[in-house]
Amino acid sequence: MNINNTNSEDLVLIQITDLHIFTNKKEVFAGVNSHRSLQAVLTLIKEDFSDFDAMLVTGDLVQDPEHEAYKNMLELLCTIDQPIYFLPGNHDEPELMKEILTDRYCQNLSLKNWEIIFLNSWKPGTHSGYLKDEELISLDERLSKSKDLNVLICLHHHPVSIESQWMDSMILENRDDLFNVLDKHDHIKGLIWGHIHQAFSQIRNNVLLLGTPSTCAQFLPHAKQFGTDSLQPGYRWLVLKSDGRIKTGINRVSPRHYPADKPD
Repeated sequence: MNINNTNSEDLVLIQITDLHIFTNKKEVFAGVNSHRSLQAVLTLIKEDFSDFDAMLVTGDLVQDPEHEAYKNMLELLCTIDQPIYFLPGNHDEPELMKEILTDRYCQNLSLKNWEIIFLNSWKPGTHSGYLKDEELISLDERLSKSKDLNVLICLHHHPVSIESQWMDSMILENRDDLFNVLDKHDHIKGLIWGHIHQAFSQIRNNVLLLGTPSTCAQFLPHAKQFGTDSLQPGYRWLVLKSDGRIKTGINRVSPRHYPADKPD
């Protein structure tokens, strides 16, 4: 599926999430070699898009927050020519990310007539998410100053139930605080996240809420306990229109996108 017939005023973004890259490139996450599956997703992106404006990586870059794992991730992503921006997930370590990624870490963006806001929902010692008071205050201030722009907000943890009992136990804990801020502003067009390893779409107060599949293992929807889906890894593309509309979809890899196995 090739999405290259966009208007020059459109903002085209690629979202990838939950990479779970290891220090050892042969390790697997939930039965999937995350190194190879990320390679396959990047191959698909290049096949689908001759160009786009930016890539957003919405958390769980690595399985364990080690320098070598982040290095392995960047070695794969260096094949992407466009700017790439990152935010942390529950498997990441924000301070290490800041050190490695510098100005690409949680960097809010103003592109064309859109404001892209990154929220850090990382909470130490848990897989759940939480937005600190200062994060919410900063969000409110930024939204107040960007009334003439359309806004897309990015975070890692899901702020609404996905009706999956085990996954909802790791939801954004203070989601009501987040929506109390968002509901004060009418120029927010979309909210995207990772964490759930599956596609999700809902509309709340005219805001499009979107969850995105992982670049590795997919979680079974509507599950009481952990389970994986047979769907292939994938990514989300977003075409942000100048009038505030969002066109989006999920593209998934096929076997031909995976790199050929190399002998040891």
